[in-house]
Amino acid sequence: MADSARMTLHPEFRISEVDARIYGSFIEHLGRAVYGGIYEPGHPQADADGFREDVIGLIRDLNVPIVRYPGGNFVSGYDWEDGIGPKDQRPRRLELAWRTIEPNLFGTDDFVDWCRKAGTAPMLAVNLGSRGLEAARDIIEYCNHPGGTLWSDKRIANGHADPHNVKVWCLGNEMDGPWQIGHKTADEYGRLAHETAKVMKWVDPSIELVACGSSNRNMPTFAAWEATVLDHTYEQVEYLSLHTYYGNHTNNTPNFLAKSIDMDRFISSVVGICDYIQAKKRSKKKMMLSFDEWNVWYHSRAADAAMDPWCRPAPARRHLQLRGRAVGGPDADYVAQALRSRQDGVSGPACQRGIADHDGRQRSGLAADHLPSLLPRRPPVTASPWILTRRRPCTTTPSSTPSPTSTVWPRGTKKFTS
Repeated sequence: MADSARMTLHPEFRISEVDARIYGSFIEHLGRAVYGGIYEPGHPQADADGFREDVIGLIRDLNVPIVRYPGGNFVSGYDWEDGIGPKDQRPRRLELAWRTIEPNLFGTDDFVDWCRKAGTAPMLAVNLGSRGLEAARDIIEYCNHPGGTLWSDKRIANGHADPHNVKVWCLGNEMDGPWQIGHKTADEYGRLAHETAKVMKWVDPSIELVACGSSNRNMPTFAAWEATVLDHTYEQVEYLSLHTYYGNHTNNTPNFLAKSIDMDRFISSVVGICDYIQAKKRSKKKMMLSFDEWNVWYHSRAADAAMDPWCRPAPARRHLQLRGRAVGGPDADYVAQALRSRQDGVSGPACQRGIADHDGRQRSGLAADHLPSLLPRRPPVTASPWILTRRRPCTTTPSSTPSPTSTVWPRGTKKFTS
């Protein structure tokens, strides 16, 4: 007699809505992601601003709710002022992170305009590598202050009378990594992030901030980095970031697929560190997680090493690199495919509100695609990176919003999706 399987479903055990930003994405000045990807003046499908309308159409179909920009490693050497104002007056720079020449034809205003057309919200990172507190203060004044000041008036002069009202900001990128421009120790970064957060919120108290966690779980400073950074920034930021990428260089598919377990452990470890600092500080605040870079890694470092330095930022290669994933296909599909997550089970960084621990406690910060059984598969939706989340008290009332809801099962029951 063949073994039989029993399936137990608990559809009434929904405890909260899933923050739609889990389906967010990330775009960096890397490969063809920007130049030749979302921005390509002169292309038959480009609009008057140089934005690829075919790409925008596909991204709107995916319903991407929020996009992180401009990096990534790129941001740690980026002078944001280079990317505003008349394009014929913008400087060309040596871009050290990816060793290209950056023409600065696409910058902050362009990105916000593109987000509006693509039906998504902007999330910006500030440069805490080669820059610091002053540049961060200036860019948030430029983006979010109504007018009557130096930088807000420059935004108005550049054609944007209304503030951009960017609400989520990253305090640098992967500052624990020796490869990062302006790499810092945890104490150095923690102090700078604390002071930067302070002045940014003085300019606009309504914003939310993300502090840099470890670049990956295998960093020698992992755990100590998180604890030290949070010691400095716990009351100033809303989120702590996590980054990780997984490859299959040994062509061992079962082992590759099991790396989701490593991601789960990474998240659990960071949650524990956050809760430790909360207890240490006797704080009532619960730190959230922003898993704002994760992906499968099909990117070829060997191909990068073979490229001549200081090439054009949009090399004529038949793939798009969106921070760790190369996708082939017709031009219009490059960006949309790289932004797609739920359809093929891989995506860029993602983190969410409303998924629960195995013991049923609600936890922000569990990644979406490494636990597909926890989320309903969504129709042609979204998006590669990451995103943030805030833990809420559990409720048994399903959300009235159209965003998907997570279903949580108690210990010992099986989990399935349609």
